[in-house]
Amino acid sequence: MSGAYPGMAALSEPVTTFTQCRQAMDAGDLATAEALAQSMLLDPINDADAWHLAGVIAGRRGDHVEAERRVAQAVALQPENAAAWVLRGQALRMQGRHEDALRSYDRALIQDPGRLDALHGRGHVLAAMERPEEAVAAYTRALAMMPNSADILIGKGNVLFTLQRYDEALACYDQALINAPVGGGTGRNDPGKHDDIRAHAFYFRAEVMREQERLEDALEGFEQALALKPHYFEALLGRGRMMMRLREAEEALASYDAAIRLRPDDVRAHEYRSSALRDLNRLDDALAAAEDAVALAPEDASALTGLAHTLRALGRLDDAVATYAKVVELHPKMNAMRFNHAVCLLAKGDYQQGWVEYEDRWTIDSMRQRKPKLRQPLWLGDEDIAGRRILLWAEQGHGDALHFCRYASLVADLGATVVLGVASNLRAVMSSLRGVSDVVDRNDVSPIFDRQCPLMSLPLVFGTTLDTVPAPVPYLTAPAGHLVQWRDRLGPRREPRVGIVWTGNPKHMNDRNRSVSLDMLEPLATLGQPLYCLQRVLRPADIPAFAQFGNIRFFGPELTDFSETAALIMQMDLVIAVDTSVAHLAGALGKPVWLMLPFAPDWRWLLGRDDTPWYPTMRLYRQPRLGDWTSVIARIRDDLAALLAQPLSV
Repeated sequence: MSGAYPGMAALSEPVTTFTQCRQAMDAGDLATAEALAQSMLLDPINDADAWHLAGVIAGRRGDHVEAERRVAQAVALQPENAAAWVLRGQALRMQGRHEDALRSYDRALIQDPGRLDALHGRGHVLAAMERPEEAVAAYTRALAMMPNSADILIGKGNVLFTLQRYDEALACYDQALINAPVGGGTGRNDPGKHDDIRAHAFYFRAEVMREQERLEDALEGFEQALALKPHYFEALLGRGRMMMRLREAEEALASYDAAIRLRPDDVRAHEYRSSALRDLNRLDDALAAAEDAVALAPEDASALTGLAHTLRALGRLDDAVATYAKVVELHPKMNAMRFNHAVCLLAKGDYQQGWVEYEDRWTIDSMRQRKPKLRQPLWLGDEDIAGRRILLWAEQGHGDALHFCRYASLVADLGATVVLGVASNLRAVMSSLRGVSDVVDRNDVSPIFDRQCPLMSLPLVFGTTLDTVPAPVPYLTAPAGHLVQWRDRLGPRREPRVGIVWTGNPKHMNDRNRSVSLDMLEPLATLGQPLYCLQRVLRPADIPAFAQFGNIRFFGPELTDFSETAALIMQMDLVIAVDTSVAHLAGALGKPVWLMLPFAPDWRWLLGRDDTPWYPTMRLYRQPRLGDWTSVIARIRDDLAALLAQPLSV
């Protein structure tokens, strides 16, 4: 009875109109019932039952204001009528008037302390008022009277969910599934009350699984809910969200499309649909869906954010910047949007404002969790650090650490003793940085220091602009012993050596856009030139192409850390790579790099240029159209063929 109005327990029937009205309501003919109710109320009456019945009818029609007005007359005439007080509480609750609803439920319980629907409604209202502990108590009291009520078990489970008492919530949903009878509907599209309750239990159970990151179990729960109730809007959205998490964007899109058919005016469905289309690289369709969402809710933060993300993916940075700025203006507490705004500014080359706003990255949960717990003060260039010992720590991926570690030497030039905290597999190669006294594992920053600063805040500290990017390559070198070993390992150089990298970390959020499959590099492999694989891992899908080409040398197990990779890179004359950490390493070593970039690349590569101020020896090969690796590889193939036709030096 969570959303329904309580019926008439035992009403007197003084007139025929009253009887006919009640019969029409019981038969589901609300239009006739309402017409009869109106005729009943035309004349001044002092019958509490008539006002009560008229209130029930208005509530079932969804007119909660009129329902409350009518039942207020009933309780005025008959204050001891607990059922009427419950009905008034329901009408008030549906209007969001929770304090008034709570008072009505309490009046019902004064008249009838064992009134189950009053306790149930009280639990709902207390939960809505963010008084969860009291809500749990109300549900517990109700369950003491009716332990097998699936409805009440679900209500209690939902409150326990908000309290993050997930195991207890699951126990409630599981018990509800045991208690709710199977069946009761007339067919697949009419689940009936019992299957409807079971569908809700499966849905809320899936929400717990989602919160616990049990994605497969959550997906199964949403699908069980939909099997019982195919037109369950929230379950369709839930299934779509899980499919997105499981990287099944086509399936997610199907769920969102079904949800939109049910509720074409729901902004969330359009917003989620845009996200799925964006994931499928159907950016024009994603833009249309995002615009649909904004049209439905012009100031909705999520809808505007989805639009901004899509504009950014389309390379429309000016529009994306304006849209992110609008989100920040309308929703100033959404600091994560300041970060997205910053990324767009940086991609446009607006470093002056971009670095300032980039500091808002720490407002994002996933970033905040990466911050080490350091008691030493943060240094952002606001004080003289000559004579002080400072920890510079890597905060994001390996590529970011390799990119921004160049600033450590500038900090040392200020007179500080610099300790660098990085991933363990970067320590050896970064020990070659000028001015760095010690390189430690970022997960064990035990050395004593006075100040600390994340690496990617250093461009802000030094006021870096496009014209002042510090790029003294090489700023890293490979260990001498490793260089000798790899030189001997490869033998005499008789032709130009070309290193290749076609995939990065598969867990990277943009891996589907930045990595390519090995078979796409066939135009390079068929030149006959030996190619040297600089990545440690071959993905299973690439093994057939690797076996077919035959001229790619693979060293995976030997590349135990980045110092080994650096020494191998130093044996190359050219590195051809997608946007991964190895490309950054090659650039830091001062080696020629041909970098393959997707249509909407990472912010650091800017737009519309084939060079980068960060790495003077790097040439950028950009997709001219979304997903068009074919033309990128064709250009590289032609340039490589011309290079190989020259004498040995590159």
